[in-house]
Amino acid sequence: MVLSGCADNEPAGGAASARGTDASAPGTSAASIPGFAADGSATAPKWKVGDWWQYQITYSSGEAFDARIVVAGMDGSNYVLTSDSRPLVLRAAFSHYPTFGPVAKSTLNHMIHGVEVPFFKFPMKNQTWTAQYRDFNAAYESSFAMLPTPKGEVPGFLTTMRNAVDQKVRFVHGWSPVTRYFTSFTWDFDGTAPIDVDFKLKDWGSNLTASVPVVEFKEGVHRAFPAFAVPPATPSTTAPEPRATFTVQAGGTLLVGFFGGAGGQGDFEIDLAQSAGTPPQALTYPWRPSAAGSHFEHHEVATGAAGEWNLVAAGAAQASAFLFVEAYGVTTKTTELVGGPAVSPAGDL
Repeated sequence: MVLSGCADNEPAGGAASARGTDASAPGTSAASIPGFAADGSATAPKWKVGDWWQYQITYSSGEAFDARIVVAGMDGSNYVLTSDSRPLVLRAAFSHYPTFGPVAKSTLNHMIHGVEVPFFKFPMKNQTWTAQYRDFNAAYESSFAMLPTPKGEVPGFLTTMRNAVDQKVRFVHGWSPVTRYFTSFTWDFDGTAPIDVDFKLKDWGSNLTASVPVVEFKEGVHRAFPAFAVPPATPSTTAPEPRATFTVQAGGTLLVGFFGGAGGQGDFEIDLAQSAGTPPQALTYPWRPSAAGSHFEHHEVATGAAGEWNLVAAGAAQASAFLFVEAYGVTTKTTELVGGPAVSPAGDL
């Protein structure tokens, strides 16, 4: 299965851009629309292997993808989501959005770093609720709306999730029982512009015929590393450990990425050295900002990556500095999807 790795109050491109005809006023009912119950609510959809949704996905770091999200299998009480774009699956390991891997059949809750996170509360209806979202308590609001898609507006619900403490919007998404997955989705790590991830639905269907990658990530490193503000460069007794050691399994590749932030000119460096190899590999990824800003980059070492790796990372910049590094061992298998009615074990759907 795919196991993802890991960064004003309403962000630009959020709720306003997700709506078509605004139908979210209190008392609005969808009871007369197919796919909705008599009380205007909508239950969790039933997916099948081979169902797919094509999105235009844009990250604030500059990457863009036009790719499908695909139901590649079922695992007990879960669906398994992947993409026909392996580069997107690797990129999403750092941002978590789109979220690949296990999705609970009954709730469509997704898994991030082994934690089940809620995007919906079924039956969907005009409602507010609170729930834990990873490391913070979140406040949700869903309202009925007509949502834009390339095939025309569809009835559904627009959901906004805020951090319950700072009240800043973290995500806004549209969902419809017609499309059965997101019509749009924006995510922002800190609730301030720019939007970190934005994806919009382009098409959807079922019975896909394709070879799709099923990717497994084994976490090696996922934490902050020392980053100091200068001048003055004041050592901190609470600074994170600058070194880490991890292992990439045989047959796997190494995926490493880092997020950096600087208040001005700075110097950041991530060094990786393989303990053994033919020959051992040594890699350096520097970031030398000339002005205030943030930076993300990621790299895959596809050849000879198995074995133990040592990582050293640190940075410094004027006014402020931040450095977060992630490293994963990655194994990839291919699943063949053949168009036609999906066959599932009895009782799965």
